[in-house]
Amino acid sequence: MKKIKIMGLLLMIAAAVCITNIAVFAEDAEFNEFNKLFSVEFEDGDDRSFWRILGADGSVKTFDFDSAITDSSLKLTPNTASYGKFRAEFSDNPIHVENITSVYWETRLKFNYPEGSLRSDGTLPNDTQMFILQDFHQNHRVCIAIYNGALAYGGTPENPGLFTDYKMYNNTWYTIRAMMNFNTNVVSVYIVDENGNEYSGSETQFSYGEEIKDIYFVDFPRQLIANQETYIDYIRVWDGRFQLYDTSISDGEENVPADASLSMNFSDIPVEQTLTGIVVTDSDGNSVPYEVTANDKSAELFFSAGLKFNEEYTVNIPDTIKNSAGDSMIARSFSFVTESPIFSTGVPNVNVSGNNAQISVDVTNNGTTNKEICVLTVVYDQQNKVAKMVNNTFEIPVGMNDAVTATVDVTGISSPYVKAYVWNGVNIE
Repeated sequence: MKKIKIMGLLLMIAAAVCITNIAVFAEDAEFNEFNKLFSVEFEDGDDRSFWRILGADGSVKTFDFDSAITDSSLKLTPNTASYGKFRAEFSDNPIHVENITSVYWETRLKFNYPEGSLRSDGTLPNDTQMFILQDFHQNHRVCIAIYNGALAYGGTPENPGLFTDYKMYNNTWYTIRAMMNFNTNVVSVYIVDENGNEYSGSETQFSYGEEIKDIYFVDFPRQLIANQETYIDYIRVWDGRFQLYDTSISDGEENVPADASLSMNFSDIPVEQTLTGIVVTDSDGNSVPYEVTANDKSAELFFSAGLKFNEEYTVNIPDTIKNSAGDSMIARSFSFVTESPIFSTGVPNVNVSGNNAQISVDVTNNGTTNKEICVLTVVYDQQNKVAKMVNNTFEIPVGMNDAVTATVDVTGISSPYVKAYVWNGVNIE
């Protein structure tokens, strides 16, 4: 089964008809890996450790998920869920949603009921517990149901908060998206079928208007009729608040080029003036100057003076960054380390002992060819006159990260004072 993003469906619909409230459910609520709270695509690699089959008596049943996945969709039958529930359970690590103003929950599914079980008008039979998202207490729920062949949601399974006239039919793919505000404890729903028929509904309260702080369970359609089949293409839950989606430099990244810039992509268009609140610091806490430009939902930081080699930088992106609606961004911080220099020489270290002066120079060659350096040693006598000059040449092989040393004989020079200089082909140290 081909995965279909709701964004693609909405764009096709928008080209043909005028859709009200579409921005709330489409453009402003795109799912990706950065805002994901939970998702499963029913493909290889999915984490299935949280899936349960909850029997009608409350018992937990074993279930062979691999055998139930067909064409990247989960197929449920009465042999699996029956009067119980197919459940994603997060008891050990619940999804914290307290006071988050926009969490989206989306799934794509279709029902295949046997002949004779549909309503007289061809719509689906009632399923008062089609979808339930629940805190640890069963009264703290978000419910989506089918009543009299039509979508209903909010309230309780027995008494939905909002009945719609959106009819649901057999063997038809539906994409359902619920937008939940865990600050005001309300839910609104958008639904569209495979033919572009849609409904965009208003807000209604959660069950009993109770708050939900954490998501412990997500329950999916029961299988109430013999030979009934339900296909679930994917399940996604994500944080829809204004936030940073991705950056060109990732957290913990190493060997970042010292001449790199930093690109950022946001979930909405940031107000450019607020981007100046971003703070970049080096390992000593010094602020790093930058210039910032913005283009639609993207921004880029240019470090005009460049970055230091082999240095750790921290980027703090504060909640003072806002979109045009005045929403504050979720603050984010990450660090990275720049590359070592391709070729570098340190400051010469001189040590005079007896009749010898030893010169040591740290050298790094991360390039692809050998390099040559010259170490010039100048010896001054007691009258501060040049008494001796010695030039040593060293070939620095690829991959070297060590020191080279030169020894100069200072015999016969009274109270010698020694200075050393390094020529690395670019500058003198």
